[in-house]
Amino acid sequence: MVTVRRGSGARCWALSSPPSRAGALEGITQDTVEQLAAGLGVPVRRRDLLRTDLYTADEMFVCGTAAGIVPVQSVDNRGLGAAGPVTAQLTAAYEAAVHGRDERYRHWLTPVAAASRTTRRDVAARLVRRP
Repeated sequence: MVTVRRGSGARCWALSSPPSRAGALEGITQDTVEQLAAGLGVPVRRRDLLRTDLYTADEMFVCGTAAGIVPVQSVDNRGLGAAGPVTAQLTAAYEAAVHGRDERYRHWLTPVAAASRTTRRDVAARLVRRP
């Protein structure tokens, strides 16, 4: 059996997601993607994944808060090709949810007031000013 671990701040999905007991970390983005998938009628299964599952996957992506949803193009130098239709559909749903374009998921967001824009010149001017 192969243990599928997190990539650079992202989780691996291949039609199924490995369970937390197999080393997959639980996270907000993972939960978000699972809920979006359910809303789109895309079944999500948590099960142990074998290396052959990765080689034979029709589509695969990793997800993480900083990365969003990113298609995996190869596993062990075996090409998977470009993003498939499910990955594209989930990516669009994810982007719409996290950017507040989908009303169904607005309650997930916390509005934050924009800070005033301070330039380096402003900071430098404050540093050299004398009382």
